Amino acid sequence: MAIGGALAVAATVGMTGVASAYDEGDHPFFEEHRFTGSSTSAAAFHEWFAGGEFVRPTVETRDITELKVNDFETARAGDVVYKNDSGEFWIKKHATIK
Repeated sequence: MAIGGALAVAATVGMTGVASAYDEGDHPFFEEHRFTGSSTSAAAFHEWFAGGEFVRPTVETRDITELKVNDFETARAGDVVYKNDSGEFWIKKHATIK
């Protein structure tokens, strides 16, 4: 019985630790899309930024361009851009733990 109780406490502590490690970009209700770097991908993002639906291009150009996401960030090929619950667009950052 004591072992089961200890496991339950450990599981609760473990779940609390996971819940407190919330990463805004991982929120299940945020919409996010990967920028490929092409001008056709950029056009799809500009439409999304203007309030339209994001529609992934069926054909993409082979040029490489950057995408200004907001006043502070510019996306490059491979970056994931998300829209938060305030309607703001940001580049998803991945934490590196050393």
